[in-house]
Amino acid sequence: MSDAAKPTKPGISEPLRNFYAHLFEAMEILIGEHQSFGNWAVGGIPDLRPQKAQKSLGLWYADGAIPGIAVPGAVSLALVPGDTRVGLFLPCAALQGKNGITWLEDVLAQSFNGERCSIVRRDANQVLFDYHFSGEPFDPASLHAAMLEPDGPMAQILAQRLAYTVSTLWVNAIRVLYADGKVGSDDFLVRSMRPLAPDDLQGLPSGVLVQSNEIGDKVYVSYIRAQATDAQVLDYLCKLGVHGDPLTVERLEETAL
Repeated sequence: MSDAAKPTKPGISEPLRNFYAHLFEAMEILIGEHQSFGNWAVGGIPDLRPQKAQKSLGLWYADGAIPGIAVPGAVSLALVPGDTRVGLFLPCAALQGKNGITWLEDVLAQSFNGERCSIVRRDANQVLFDYHFSGEPFDPASLHAAMLEPDGPMAQILAQRLAYTVSTLWVNAIRVLYADGKVGSDDFLVRSMRPLAPDDLQGLPSGVLVQSNEIGDKVYVSYIRAQATDAQVLDYLCKLGVHGDPLTVERLEETAL
């Protein structure tokens, strides 16, 4: 047999593939922490749900429901040394303003940090807001340092920066849609063991208590209005400490009164 070295396969090296997978795992943990408390948790912001993507190639993708809109929004990430890109995808149905004419592209294009994103591109049913990052910690030298020490300081900084960028981009965009976009409030019927008070709904976007009535021994029915899904309302009330036997939340239009 020949002692000649085997030719190297073209493409991304195994160490780099492993680094990407490890980095995105750490980033998703941090995004989960963002979703569980702070401005994200109390603002009724829909969670991002990571989807299958070629993480070993530096690619990441997650989507999230937008209340009242059939098509979900999404955030994508392409981590390339010196040319990291983060894309925000929003359905056109959510971007049309409440007056039916105004489009919110300019507002959303600057919603991350006040500076306009690199690219705004619209296709048949969605708009892409593409952000480009090339400075530290996204430059080649920083990424190389992070890869050499996957659990070292630079890798931790990179994971935190990615999680912050993705979280901030998503939260700010949803807030714009709640304030000015074509995202309407829904009515919900809540069954619980105590009456709801107006202050209970302060953490839900446009949360309003319509009325709350006792219909039995420690059984209350409350009618509320909020820019959220029934699952988000239920999760919010559970975190608030509202109990039921069981606690239920139903969209009013789906409830037989």
